[in-house]
Amino acid sequence: VEFHTGIQRVTTEIFNQLAVHYTHRYEIIPVKISEHGRYLEEVKNANLVNIQKHRNQDSDLNDIRPGDLYLSVDLDHAVSLKPEAFDFLRRQGCKTHFVIHDLLPLDLGDNFFSPDSAIAHYNWLNEIAKSNALICVSQSVMQHANYYLNAIPNVNSDLKLGWFHLGANFSNTSANSASSIKKFKDIDFEHPVFFMVGS
Repeated sequence: VEFHTGIQRVTTEIFNQLAVHYTHRYEIIPVKISEHGRYLEEVKNANLVNIQKHRNQDSDLNDIRPGDLYLSVDLDHAVSLKPEAFDFLRRQGCKTHFVIHDLLPLDLGDNFFSPDSAIAHYNWLNEIAKSNALICVSQSVMQHANYYLNAIPNVNSDLKLGWFHLGANFSNTSANSASSIKKFKDIDFEHPVFFMVGS
């Protein structure tokens, strides 16, 4: 679901950069697990780079083979409701990778997030712990994930845990960026300043 959050803007840009720079080596297709089973279906989104010219139009999304990679760049709690789908991918030789943006619902629970968010986040982490790799958005999040993974009963014994710097070099910068910069320059930093970034 496209909520236009900060994280989704970043994940869209990550996909677009993969599509621009790696289509000569890989067939990159935005997919999701079908609502009606374990099957993959293509995601249609106007914000994604058009990769149709690089696609093998005869390829079957569900002809999963060793060497295929599944990368989930956005948080999707529904992953925990479809364990058979990800088991199927791995049995066919597909390596599954998930990005962890944060684990705050486990720390702060329902007092800060929506009801049952901690349970949903735990169930999600429990499922993605069976994957081949978890990629965290910072070293701190990776350490945090490692801490929580110790409480997960069925972690893949070969699970790889890594991190990268979250962010994106956005190609569609705002037309208002000049006025935003001017406003920033007008801030009086001689006095306490509160700076908040929301997504």
